[in-house]
Amino acid sequence: MLQFRNVRGVIGCEQVVHELSAYFDWDLAPFWRVTIERRLRGCRNCAAVYDGVRNLLVLITDNQTIISLPVGLSDRLYRMLKRQSITRSQLGHLL
Repeated sequence: MLQFRNVRGVIGCEQVVHELSAYFDWDLAPFWRVTIERRLRGCRNCAAVYDGVRNLLVLITDNQTIISLPVGLSDRLYRMLKRQSITRSQLGHLL
C-alpha cells in the first residue's frame, strides 16, 4: 500500500492526479482513499480528471465497446499516468 508523506490528510490536485492509478488499483491505505474521495467531491478539476480516466478505463476494459481504440492506447495511458499528470494536449497525442 502506498503511504503519503502528508499526515494531515490534506492533498492538492497534483497529488490526486498522481495517485489515481493507485486509487483505481485499490493500492492505497483506507485513510488515503477517503482523503482522495473527499477531494474528488470538493474539487471540480480533480473530479473531471477522475471521470475522464475512469471513462477511458471503462472503454479500454469493456469487451462490448463498439468503437475501436488505437493499438497500444492502454499501455501509453498507463505509462503516462505513472509518470505525470495528463494535460489535454498530451491526451490528444495518445489517440
